[in-house]
Amino acid sequence: MILDYLFLPLLFFIGLITSYQDFKEGKIKNKWIILGLIWGLGVYLLFLIFGSLSFYYVSKVLINSIIA
Repeated sequence: MILDYLFLPLLFFIGLITSYQDFKEGKIKNKWIILGLIWGLGVYLLFLIFGSLSFYYVSKVLINSIIA
């Protein structure tokens, strides 16, 4: 549950910015995509370090992300 709350603020922020940029310029800059990727990996890493997530779960998420 708390994991959802940590992802939502940046998700809405990046969603608004990328929608505006796509509508105005017709393209989305890579810096917003990279920022979202770094934020997501950072949140998962913090939870892994502090023991809220198991290594098995994080490894499954990473494998799924790489395949996708």
